[in-house]
Amino acid sequence: MIRVQPVPRFGCGGQRHENLHSLRFARSGLGYLSVPTDQSLGTTECKAGHCFAQEVCGEFLSRAPRRPDKIRPDMPCEQLRKWGSCQVSELPESMPLGKVRQAALECFAANGFHGTSIRQIAGAAGLSVPGMYHYYTSKHEILDSLCEVAMETLLTASRTAAERPDTPVLERFDSLIRVMVLFHARFSAIAFVTLSEIRSLQGEARVRHIAARNEQQALLNRLIEEGCAEGVFGTAHPRHAARAITAACLGVSRWFRPEGQNTPEELAEIYVDICRAAAGAA
Repeated sequence: MIRVQPVPRFGCGGQRHENLHSLRFARSGLGYLSVPTDQSLGTTECKAGHCFAQEVCGEFLSRAPRRPDKIRPDMPCEQLRKWGSCQVSELPESMPLGKVRQAALECFAANGFHGTSIRQIAGAAGLSVPGMYHYYTSKHEILDSLCEVAMETLLTASRTAAERPDTPVLERFDSLIRVMVLFHARFSAIAFVTLSEIRSLQGEARVRHIAARNEQQALLNRLIEEGCAEGVFGTAHPRHAARAITAACLGVSRWFRPEGQNTPEELAEIYVDICRAAAGAA
């Protein structure tokens, strides 16, 4: 596994890289990382294992990006962005929940919301029942909190991907699909629980959660409608195509397993192709 020191954006602000050996480009699941070889490496892991078949710290990675023939280290940064997907940090690698929410999530995933008791959550968290009430007043409050953190994480990354200025609609579409698939693969447990337990949310919690999901769907709707208007997408049914794409991405949380055939990053690339086809990409 290569550990790399990323910079926040691609390259050097649109200037050509004069020293071709001073930078190496590694591809993560959400974009390209610019790696200065003369700096200390080790703050972020390039877990996807993709690179441009160039040396990084004396090692090679074998898997190439989706368009290896299009990428050269002397390209202007804007051209690199064209073949990239989005900013590196759109979706976090982890979602810290704390011991109570993590315990509740595991119980809800195994037994369902109604099949889980406060006592079970407290036991899984290593707390007494009175001790657990110090954190949350009810298991419904815990479920509401899980739904809130899940949708906040997904929506924050999705807005960044879908609404990036001065970016072609197809690139924004690809970026949004990657975010959606990566979220439902990396965080499959919380994605599955917060989707399947919408029926258990009550009152204002349910209203807020459905509003967040509607906003998420609207991001994709607008991209496909924009793409159809520009001739990038050819579907005659943009709203139905958007719903079908969302259903496919949501479904990843139902079956994805980390030990399976594909990594989340590889799966995201596969789904980009599938979802492009569903939208009728030219």
